[in-house]
This record gives sequence, structure tokens and C-alpha cells, in this order.
Amino acid sequence: MRFKSCLAFAAAVILLVGCGPQNTSKIKIGLSLDTLKEERWQHDRDLFTARAKELGAQVLVQAANNSDATQIQQAET
Repeated sequence: MRFKSCLAFAAAVILLVGCGPQNTSKIKIGLSLDTLKEERWQHDRDLFTARAKELGAQVLVQAANNSDATQIQQAET
């Protein structure tokens, strides 16, 4: 499950890096984490959203509460 969270986090970072300042519309990034019960994921979420905000993006964060099905549904949404 942690692998999926890391993979989702990496995918969001890649999407954020690929978006340059030439885009005038506000970028929305979906970040689906396996859980937010662990301090590590809370810290990663905070760092990620702060950096995205600095770059002009909005991050929509969701936690799947250790449910693979929920995380897949969140990613599809």
C-alpha cells in the first residue's frame, strides 16, 4: 500500500514539474494518499501542497484510509 502512495505522490510531482508558467489557467493536482494517520504522509502532503501553491497550482488531497479500492476510485476521479 505504501508503494501505491509513493507512486501516486511521484505521479503528482511529475505532473507538477511538467506544467510551466506559460499556462494561464490554475492547475489542479489530485493527490490520493493511502493514509494520513502516519506523520510521514502528513509531512509529505504539507510540503507538496506548499510547493504547488508557490507555483500557482491547487492540490486536492484525499486519503484512502488503507483501502485500495477507495484509492483507485479517488485516482480515477
